[in-house]
Amino acid sequence: MSWIYMIREGESGPIKIGRSNDPWRRLDTLQAGNARQLLLIAAYRVGKTAHVVERNTHREFIAHRMIGEWYAPVDRLVDLAASHGLPCCERCSAKELRLHVWQGGSYGTEPPALCFRCMNNAEEMRIREKEASDARARADNEARFAARQTERRN
Repeated sequence: MSWIYMIREGESGPIKIGRSNDPWRRLDTLQAGNARQLLLIAAYRVGKTAHVVERNTHREFIAHRMIGEWYAPVDRLVDLAASHGLPCCERCSAKELRLHVWQGGSYGTEPPALCFRCMNNAEEMRIREKEASDARARADNEARFAARQTERRN
């Protein structure tokens, strides 16, 4: 699922409007090439229509476009970002600036945005389930092997 995000350069700089499957990772990527601190000021899920929502938002603020997807921080754009804000952890509802889009879920399900603690718990649970599944598979294989050995002896 895609997100619409707004990233601001510093406290009063221009605002980038974009879309990403992981806005926090996108922030890291943009920050690597920017000497000024970038801040994620808004992020919200929009699903499969993210490209349409992004395009419409770009069109709405076209008069304030500086370069590429960067826009002057006009009051209306700042208010739009504030109205969406940042999401909470989708497991424990903790309000944190940094969430992680955890890809460890089932195929076809929407990956949740989790705080670091919930992400680690989910990953530990996934590892424990995999280890238990592997142990069951080994036990089944050993039982089949023992049954074949018994058949061969008889």
